[in-house]
Amino acid sequence: MDKAIIIPMILALTEIVKRFGISSKYAPLVSIVLGVGISFLTSVSINSALEGVVFGLSASGLWSGGKTIISK
Repeated sequence: MDKAIIIPMILALTEIVKRFGISSKYAPLVSIVLGVGISFLTSVSINSALEGVVFGLSASGLWSGGKTIISK
């Protein structure tokens, strides 16, 4: 899997989870869990877990930053 698609995929999946009723305050945690889960699907190692955390944090930061820019 190309790693460039993972962050937008996490953004989309997190938005879907939020629409099913999960509070927005848990969105960063959901992003991290999804990032780790998706990374483990590609390869199971400690590096995958760390990459997943980075992907999840990147996705939640991208969402937060984009929301801030749009609201101003």
